Amino acid sequence: MTLQDKMENISVRFFELLANKLGYHCWSGKDFGCDLQLRNVAKLVRTQKNGTVKTRYLDSGRVLDIQLKSVKENNITLNTTTNNLHYDAESKTYNDLIQRRDDRIIDPYSLPLLLLVVVFPENFDETIELKPDHLLLRKSIYWYLPNDDDKLTGNHTTKTVHIPFDNLVTLDFFDEIFNNAYS
Repeated sequence: MTLQDKMENISVRFFELLANKLGYHCWSGKDFGCDLQLRNVAKLVRTQKNGTVKTRYLDSGRVLDIQLKSVKENNITLNTTTNNLHYDAESKTYNDLIQRRDDRIIDPYSLPLLLLVVVFPENFDETIELKPDHLLLRKSIYWYLPNDDDKLTGNHTTKTVHIPFDNLVTLDFFDEIFNNAYS
């Protein structure tokens, strides 16, 4: 397996691990510009006629499409002056994000497309540490949605996106991104 294959597989599982901890479900299938779907799971509690309470879980229908990219930290730029991470996205990936944002203006029921950039240590061997009492995954995940004034790029190779350091994926990210996307 290539290093990039390893990083992509770990990235998907790392994100799924965080999502599952909070009761979200990730789905992946054939990739047409979307690597994962993050699905919100609803808890349904119903009282039966005999008084017993039944609980079940159901896909809520609230979904976010995710384009996931894996990079080593030496392939990004951390700008401490602007508090941004600079990531060179493929032009087609960047344009997909813009197109999906613009599609939502026309069709508010279309799904948002979110870019996740998973940053690995420069030394890949430092990525995972497994001990009897803990599992440590290094480094971090950042999220990006284009601003309203971002335009399609005519570049044929890459487009640098500026991701605020505040867009670090934490456990609060999941509820916040769903609330923003579906408000």
